[in-house]
Amino acid sequence: MGQGHRKLKSAEYRPDEASGVEAPVRQGDVIRFLSGGGAFGQAPDEHIVTHISHVFLVGAFAWKLKRAVKLEFLDFTTLEDRRVACEREVEINRRTAPEIYLGVSAITACDTGFEFDGDGKVVEYIVRMNRFDDQTLFNRLYARNDLKETLISDLAEQIAKLHLSSEWRPEFGGGESVRHTLQGLVKTLSRFDGDLFSTGSVANWAQAMEVELERHSRRLDLRRRAGFVRQCHGDLHLSNICLINGRPTPFDAIEFGDEYSSIDVMYDLAFPVMDLICARAFGLGNLLLNRYLEMTGDYSGLHVLPLFMSLRAGVRAMVHALEFQSSHADTADKIAAQTYFDLAGAFLERSAPVLVAIGGVSGTGKSTLARRVATSNFSHAGAIVLRSDAVRKHLFHQSALVPLPKGAYAFRVNKRVFRALCRDAHRALTSGFSVIVDATFLDDERRAQLEDIAAKRRIPFCGLWLEADRDLVMERVSARTSDVSDADRQVICDQLARGAGEVTWNRIDANGLPPEVLSSACSVLQSCF
Repeated sequence: MGQGHRKLKSAEYRPDEASGVEAPVRQGDVIRFLSGGGAFGQAPDEHIVTHISHVFLVGAFAWKLKRAVKLEFLDFTTLEDRRVACEREVEINRRTAPEIYLGVSAITACDTGFEFDGDGKVVEYIVRMNRFDDQTLFNRLYARNDLKETLISDLAEQIAKLHLSSEWRPEFGGGESVRHTLQGLVKTLSRFDGDLFSTGSVANWAQAMEVELERHSRRLDLRRRAGFVRQCHGDLHLSNICLINGRPTPFDAIEFGDEYSSIDVMYDLAFPVMDLICARAFGLGNLLLNRYLEMTGDYSGLHVLPLFMSLRAGVRAMVHALEFQSSHADTADKIAAQTYFDLAGAFLERSAPVLVAIGGVSGTGKSTLARRVATSNFSHAGAIVLRSDAVRKHLFHQSALVPLPKGAYAFRVNKRVFRALCRDAHRALTSGFSVIVDATFLDDERRAQLEDIAAKRRIPFCGLWLEADRDLVMERVSARTSDVSDADRQVICDQLARGAGEVTWNRIDANGLPPEVLSSACSVLQSCF
């Protein structure tokens, strides 16, 4: 960073010749200093201006200056405000992106101009960052069809770890906080009613949101008191996630107001899930949601997820509407605003939940089928997939890929795993989400218990039983890498020897390729539901 410590002789900054009193420094003077070749030893490669920042990309580094502005949601008008914001930005973003955020430098005055971290009067503060390859931003990866399931699964784990380790903030969140956010959003969106959005549509959405909020206001307050309001990221859309050393890395968390980042963890998660759904990446959005839930066990949070996804979609609609207004009618912003607003309404639509069970010996492809069924037959965020293997790892506080000892598969542990499966299925179904349970179900009593859950709730049930040739199952299990299941060839032998008794579920030939198996399963599900 040594090349950044250079002076610029600035005509805009000099002592008052008549009085000898230093003239006040305007931020424009500092921006000209940073834009020139003297500040960094070379002219910036790029100067990016946002509504709250100036970002200078210089070689391997990026430098971010807070704009001296006052907006509805922030106030950067004083130097002290900007100092606090710079230091806060580094502090909160080092939780997820320590490789990017290096620190804060002062821009100081001297008799010949400005310099970094000098002995003179401090006139500005600036965030120092390592530059990353912007082609690894998740929105760009998706546009190139390079956003793979493994990256989404890794991202879910990163978000879960952030939420589980973040500070509890019970003084924020709750129903009134959400209502305040909604009211401000509706006020802005109403400016575009009858223009970008059809006449009366904003008022209709606002009314539907108020009904949804009223239904869940008490639950939101209970979640706040129970520790689900935490110091989150706050702005977790796909273009605020990149790859650093191949690892999904959220960056640019909200630093300018705790009320915007101290939120319900489900509101934080709702942003990337909603963004993926808007991009029509339904499978990836569903995978992100399900992997996060496996990590955190927050299935009760599904009650408020549609509300939060609708709110996030409304926020994005507002952002694009404002950009459309200020960019002299850019068609892309108009389409994006309308797309997000339509999605905001769609998230509030309700459908009756169903319960699906997928059984069979290990290696028949249950998990692969469950992931695909979850988005092939269900709209928006898809169905909740409960995997016995993932539940077992969660019970033992182990990550998905860490093998468990044989004792973790004892009879008494198996009972705990199934109780947890039934509990989580009940929570998800109660929230209005459909559920797919993925387990071997070799015990007829377990199959009956799951059917009983559907019967008691008076919801449709469909059981799928996967069957495949012994040699193929053995081959699949032997070829597994990086899999949540610990089943090996010996486990398969034991399962086949044990048998499953009289199976009454719909039998599916699992010898074919995944698309063929999916087609067969979907045909059965359509006949059931």
